[in-house]
Amino acid sequence: MHTRVVMPLHLQALAARQAGVIHNAQLTELPAGAVRRLRGEWVRLANGLFCLNEPTFASAVWAGLLRAGPNSVVGGAAAAHIHGLLHTAPQRLSVWVPNMSKPSLMVGSWVVAFRRGDRRGIGTPRRTNVEDTVLDSAAELGEDSLIAVATRALADRRTTAPRLLSALSARQRLRHRHAIGELCSAAGEGIESVLEWRYLQRVEERHHLPALERQEWLGEEARLDGLYREFALAIELDGRSFHDAAQDMSRDNRHALKHDVTTLRYGWTAVTEEPCAVAAQVAQALQTRGWIGQLRPCPDCPSS
Repeated sequence: MHTRVVMPLHLQALAARQAGVIHNAQLTELPAGAVRRLRGEWVRLANGLFCLNEPTFASAVWAGLLRAGPNSVVGGAAAAHIHGLLHTAPQRLSVWVPNMSKPSLMVGSWVVAFRRGDRRGIGTPRRTNVEDTVLDSAAELGEDSLIAVATRALADRRTTAPRLLSALSARQRLRHRHAIGELCSAAGEGIESVLEWRYLQRVEERHHLPALERQEWLGEEARLDGLYREFALAIELDGRSFHDAAQDMSRDNRHALKHDVTTLRYGWTAVTEEPCAVAAQVAQALQTRGWIGQLRPCPDCPSS
């Protein structure tokens, strides 16, 4: 009867820091027989690579890095998730490896794809810097998801528009290049979400509405997505699938009673699917409050 093998505490701690993943090269201090018996309790991921627990996204990240070696770096959407710029972890991870290529690796339900190229790694686990992360994500994300990543990076001051534009200028070919360039140009206008970006593009600019004062405070208790202070009109944009409508109503009522400010509130569907109707409504509200300008129909407006 074999005595049960217990992994030394420092190796257990190492595996825990690596989301349960361990590589043969990290087990050299253990006798070969002990390693073979321990392997029987672990999930085999690849030759010489094991997971001590049910694999997670973090396990896939570490498996990719350990498989690829010390100069490898997680990039793209996976790096965006690690940076906190992308809410949902992607099912496919990209790991940059200099001067070598490896077949894809399956870790649980995640696919780790290895890409040949040099990227500077930061943090633990190693991932690309914010600028490279945003730009590399363009190959993996749709335009709206990419803009959401970029706007969050800018709003959280993880990067700046000049730094992102500088990194963009160094890329000869890039998917969604025009959208990223436009976003950087508009970054100083207070854009903090993809819905605010779409409102600026499709509602405000295309219909020549006056520019909103974005992220403005009304008194000391409320920060608004947009405010036409001269016309006492607030614009609130909510891209969430679920939110507290009663809380929104209470807030709008307070603005009306305390500050005599009327609020128009729009969600994702209105801004992205009916921008002309939104623009017409905003223009009408502004005109009733003294705006002497005129809505200019865009090519998609029904009357154009």
